Amino acid sequence: MTIQDAKKWIAVINDNVLENKAYLGELDSLMGDGDLGLTMTKGFAAAKEYADQSEETDIGKFFIRVGMAFLKAVPSTMGTLIASAFIAAGKAVVSSTELTEKNFCTFTKGFCDGVMDRGHCKPGDRTIVDVLYAASEAAEKAAIEAKSIQEIISAVNQASQEALEKTKTMFPTTGKALYHSDKAIGKPDQGAVVGMIIYKSLSQV
Repeated sequence: MTIQDAKKWIAVINDNVLENKAYLGELDSLMGDGDLGLTMTKGFAAAKEYADQSEETDIGKFFIRVGMAFLKAVPSTMGTLIASAFIAAGKAVVSSTELTEKNFCTFTKGFCDGVMDRGHCKPGDRTIVDVLYAASEAAEKAAIEAKSIQEIISAVNQASQEALEKTKTMFPTTGKALYHSDKAIGKPDQGAVVGMIIYKSLSQV
C-alpha cells in the first residue's frame, strides 16, 4: 500500500462517514450526545484536506499527521480516540514508504492499541475496540498464512463487519452509554460503526 493508496483510503473514509452522518447521529443520540456524525464528518474532512495537500513520503509520518489534523479539528472524546489510533499506527510503521503484508499487521495493531491506551478500554467493553481488535487479529492470522495484502485487507474487513454485529448483544460498560444500556441491545455500538467504516473503506480502495 503506497502513500497514494493511503490518501485514497482517507478520501473514501470521508465519503462513507459523510454518507452515514445521520445514522451515526441517530445511534449516538440513543447512547450519548447525538453529535458523533457531526464530529466524525468534521474530523475526516480535515484529515482528507491534509492528505490531499501532503507531500510526505514516509507513510508512518503521513498517518501521524492525519491523526494530528483530525485531533485539531475535533478535540472531543471520540475525536481524540480516532486521532490516537492514527498517530499510534503511524508511529508503529514510521520510516516506511509503504505498507506491506508484514507492517500492515503492525499498523492494525498500533491502530487498536492507540485507542485502548487512550480510552482505557478493552475488547468486550462494547466500543470501537471490539472492531479494531478483531481487525488486528484477522490481519495477523492472514499474514501468518502468507496471504497477499489484498487478502489480508479483505479478511480485516470481514472481521470488522462480524465484530460490529456482535456489539448488538453487548451491554455498555463505559461512558454515557452506561446510563442508557436499556437502549443498547439490538443496536450496534456507534463507535464500532466508525471502526467498521474505516476498514470497509480500505477494502474499497
